[in-house]
Amino acid sequence: MTKNTSINKRVERDDQAGTPSERPRIVENTIIFPASIDPDAVKIIKRLKRYGHKAYLVGGCVRDLLLGAIPKDFDVATSARPRQIRRLFRNSKIIGRRFKLAHVLFRDKIIEVSTFRKSPAEDSKQFQSDGLLILRDNVYGEPRDDALRRDFTVNALFYEIEDQVVIDYTTGFADVSNRRLQTIGPPQIRLCEDPVRILRAIRFSCRLGLEVDAELRAAMHESVSELSKSAHPRVKEEIVRLLACGASCDALEMMFELGAFEVIFPELAEPLDRKATYFNSSLVGREFIKAVASRADRIDRGRRHYSDALFLAVLLSHKAGEIIFEALSGDAQVHDRAALIDEELRPVAMRMGISKRDLNRVKQIILAFPRFERKKWRGRPRPREFVRRDYFRETLEFYRLVSAALDRDPRIYNRWLERWEEWQAEEKSSNRSSGGQQSRRRRSRGGRRRRTPAAGSDTPPPPKKHSNGDSSE
Repeated sequence: MTKNTSINKRVERDDQAGTPSERPRIVENTIIFPASIDPDAVKIIKRLKRYGHKAYLVGGCVRDLLLGAIPKDFDVATSARPRQIRRLFRNSKIIGRRFKLAHVLFRDKIIEVSTFRKSPAEDSKQFQSDGLLILRDNVYGEPRDDALRRDFTVNALFYEIEDQVVIDYTTGFADVSNRRLQTIGPPQIRLCEDPVRILRAIRFSCRLGLEVDAELRAAMHESVSELSKSAHPRVKEEIVRLLACGASCDALEMMFELGAFEVIFPELAEPLDRKATYFNSSLVGREFIKAVASRADRIDRGRRHYSDALFLAVLLSHKAGEIIFEALSGDAQVHDRAALIDEELRPVAMRMGISKRDLNRVKQIILAFPRFERKKWRGRPRPREFVRRDYFRETLEFYRLVSAALDRDPRIYNRWLERWEEWQAEEKSSNRSSGGQQSRRRRSRGGRRRRTPAAGSDTPPPPKKHSNGDSSE
């Protein structure tokens, strides 16, 4: 208790400082314990410092540790250039177009190591000609430059592992302690520089329970149309992170409120006010998506156990369901319905950078959904074959989310889960009985086999080879 009291007193003094300063504020009394830091990140920092470079933990990991949360990953910021990092760590690679950084690869994780950078505002060639949108961001700088070029104050904190202190060039430590989210500098300018920050603000606010600053919220409303100018693969990546953050229901509500959903997915916005008839729901589209997302939050809890395809199925389910429902009202066959979904959603997938594999899996999940409540099975696949399909487990999990969101009888899900577990047990027992070995076709060696000449042919037989490998003369 004494430790936390001293922290709060320090926070009040730091909060009075308010704006970014030339000299950093050093916060000594923190709740970050060495045991909570990834040992591999510690090794990277120590090696960089051993070779004369500055190196700190930076960004989200420091923020999460101060909030008492478990960081999903640890990032390192250093004075070393990317090629110097590559020479120090053989298990690393340089990535990035917009800016270069290094990934240090371990067996079960990747630690990102970036060089201190500064805002490229002084170089007009770094910006789009008709606005503030940053196209290139590869100007190196000092720790203070790196802190001030970041998006939000809570992400601009450095942690020095040897002295165990937080280095704060903004009001980040005070904002973390007060659970407040605000940009570094004027929010209107920062959001126009990179509109994806709107989605990041939504995710941080909902996942971490941070209150969005009033000025920032107003700027988000004004700048939401700028999202259409951002690189679509980056927007898609942030959307998946938002759906997987464990607070996707609140995040979607905030997206609908700001109008961000309509800007990013104009093709999906039209049917949002119509009922989700394909799923036998009285909820309209936006409420149906939020209800399913809420169940995903409760079950997955931000642990990323679900695949990207399953999260995208939640997002695209209402639109795809409408397409199928309209097809079912006519005489269309199953393959026709799949083609209709592909025709409607393929432009969205291509524009947003959704892979063909994920889109195909979304189609399989949506099309297979009614089979779980089917009483009479006609044609293929039969229930036993259906359980063995590679998309079954994800489809069953999607059915679980929808049935829970609509308060359906859970016994249907439990029966299908038992069937799948029985099949898994059968597979394991059959593998044990066969010794776990699968018959493989023996691969021929030595190229194509020569044909044996027919009887009476003038062609001489091929020379035989001795055991030492030499040809007979």
